[in-house]
Amino acid sequence: MKFIQIIFISLYNMNFIHYHIIRGVVDILSARLKKLRKEHDITQVDLAQSLNLDKSSIAKYESANVTPSPEILLKLANKFNVTTDYLLGRVDDPAPPQNKKSPAEAEDYDITKEADRILAMLADSETGTLMLDGEPATPEAIELFKDNIAFGIEQARKANLRKRAD
Repeated sequence: MKFIQIIFISLYNMNFIHYHIIRGVVDILSARLKKLRKEHDITQVDLAQSLNLDKSSIAKYESANVTPSPEILLKLANKFNVTTDYLLGRVDDPAPPQNKKSPAEAEDYDITKEADRILAMLADSETGTLMLDGEPATPEAIELFKDNIAFGIEQARKANLRKRAD
């Protein structure tokens, strides 16, 4: 029974992490899209029309009510001459790299630092602390989150490398 409880708790934690990672990415995307649109002095309606979208679509993206499809995300990146990684918050430099490896492909890529960065995104904005069930997470819970995130990153990298090799 204890084993089943541990599995259930791990699955619950992974769903919790997944939700908060996605929420953080959507919030970054909405803020960056709005910033780029204003920097380029384009209205929401004009941007929507240039991408053949419904005029309310951009407002929904900017308010984080709707997430653009990968196809629309790529169109937005091309429109503003930025990378999709920039729009999604993976990098802070909006300029497309010229023949550079992605951070995950670099030999000095540190999964632990990436897990720490993701944990920081999950922290409560008011307290700066990772919250779990409305309470600050214990150091042991934080370490468990970090280990699971690092494991997920490593597995995703391996799958990505296998896919590229095929």
